[in-house]
Amino acid sequence: MKILQVVPYFYPAWAYGGIPRVVYELSREMVRKGHDVTVYTTDVLDQDKRCDQSGRETKVDGITVRYFQKHQ
Repeated sequence: MKILQVVPYFYPAWAYGGIPRVVYELSREMVRKGHDVTVYTTDVLDQDKRCDQSGRETKVDGITVRYFQKHQ
């Protein structure tokens, strides 16, 4: 099954606590069970930093992740 998750923060934005951790763990488990998981998220890491993967698609533990630039 193809699954798309859309969240404001994702791996490695651990500064935001629950949302990125829960979605990461849930996505990882779904990949382990054979699903094709994609996550769309912002490039936010914390209040001051942005991910260098903005605008690109990458793989994180089998999860396809697309980081979109957050505009201020």
